[in-house]
Amino acid sequence: MSLHYMLCLLIAWVMITMLCCNFFVSLIFVKGGFLKEAAPIYSIIFYNICVGTCQLVTHIFTLLPAIFPRENIFDLYTIGHYVHSVWILSLWYAASYVHILMAANRISVFVLPRFARQLTLRNVKIALVFISILSISTSIYTQLLTPCCRLYMEQATYSYNYLPTRPGRNMTKNISKYFIDMPIESTVTGFCIISYAFICFYINKMQRKQNDGDKKEKKMMRKEIMCCVQCFLTCAFYTFTWFSVHFFPSLGFTTMEPYASISLVYMLDCGMNAVIMLLNNEEVRRKAARLHFVSGGYTIEPTNISTAKEISSTNRPPPSGTSNKSTN
Repeated sequence: MSLHYMLCLLIAWVMITMLCCNFFVSLIFVKGGFLKEAAPIYSIIFYNICVGTCQLVTHIFTLLPAIFPRENIFDLYTIGHYVHSVWILSLWYAASYVHILMAANRISVFVLPRFARQLTLRNVKIALVFISILSISTSIYTQLLTPCCRLYMEQATYSYNYLPTRPGRNMTKNISKYFIDMPIESTVTGFCIISYAFICFYINKMQRKQNDGDKKEKKMMRKEIMCCVQCFLTCAFYTFTWFSVHFFPSLGFTTMEPYASISLVYMLDCGMNAVIMLLNNEEVRRKAARLHFVSGGYTIEPTNISTAKEISSTNRPPPSGTSNKSTN
């Protein structure tokens, strides 16, 4: 098997694995009642996972069919090309903007409690709708209105590249990349780094002054800290992804195969939030274990995130070899 087909299979495996992780964590969120929890961070994380899922599904039906035979799915400068580029960039911008909301939520919980009262579940949902509209608007502007340049899927490099607005035009001033994409991504990363650094400083300062306190309060604080760590790790991998997309091609490889790593990093980023949730969040892992019993007549009590109860179905027959009599 040639290196080309091995890389294609690796990219396909990463896509499917990340997609399964996203679906599994989404199922836990829905069945476990996380979306009904008063804490809005779960709705923000769920939105991020949904955006990543849309990206993965889109690439399974567009990128994979293009890189295996090394043939373009859409002809350049056609309606299909523009619709695809607008859709892909809309999802990318949404995944970028939501990191700002995620960091704002974390810093409000730890440092700005008055601001946290404004970040209610209802207001967060409104903010997520605004992020979706802003993402689509930004994508339409960069792909249809700016003088240069357009995003296109380059099957030879297993990834994406910028294309002149019209055939024959030069790309001396790539407005889409240098004046829109990179400033947005740099702003998101900078805001998140400052926010999480300030949170770390604040937590360290408070722990020095804090007395023993009760166990319940410590448990809640630990839960919020772990959630903050998850948001930071997700943002760190997002930063690594956009940095790879923009700067890895400047290394000037003579063969195309090394550029496949850009798609691999991008696909990993689409499912990284779900993976970190499974590895880092005890509540998610506990409810993931209980999902095994749903088909057997058990479910997860959705009214309380902190305590999950198993509720047996009615008229469930007793196990064989046991008596129907109740024991005191």
